[in-house]
Amino acid sequence: MIRTKIVPTRKLLRRKDTTIYPQLIQFYLNLLNNVSASLKSILQLVKLKVQFGFASLFATGIDYTLFHLLVNLDVHAVKAHYISASIGMLVNFVVQNQFVFIRERNLLPTFVLSMLVSIIGIFMGGLLMGKLQQFDFWGSHLYVAKIAVTAVLFFYNFYFKRLVFEKRFL
Repeated sequence: MIRTKIVPTRKLLRRKDTTIYPQLIQFYLNLLNNVSASLKSILQLVKLKVQFGFASLFATGIDYTLFHLLVNLDVHAVKAHYISASIGMLVNFVVQNQFVFIRERNLLPTFVLSMLVSIIGIFMGGLLMGKLQQFDFWGSHLYVAKIAVTAVLFFYNFYFKRLVFEKRFL
């Protein structure tokens, strides 16, 4: 077994026979700073996703309530999705504007772009809902299908809404 002697950092800096040790120490200090900055940035992104999640949960509650009412009134599931998601979209914009994102654009362009992202998401959701209904399981479990569609659209909406509000994708 090979034994290596661990030399404390102060002794490394006092050594005069080589210049590699201070450079190596500086390299590791820079690496640690970069890692801590990356962790901080990741934690900020997680916090923003949690805030976005709560705002979306509120709007989704409205969306699902309307979807349930419409389906019980015998409105076709895809049509009910479009109506309930549209109302949820408007509520979501108001909540995100007030509590989640720091708007980097004027209100009108932000609203128009946000609605565009949401409308694309609603149609993607409608297409996905229509495709899922072709399968027996999803067709007989509409709420499970709606949850699956919502989960897929969560990430699409987060990143594109962040781009709209804050002019940042990641």
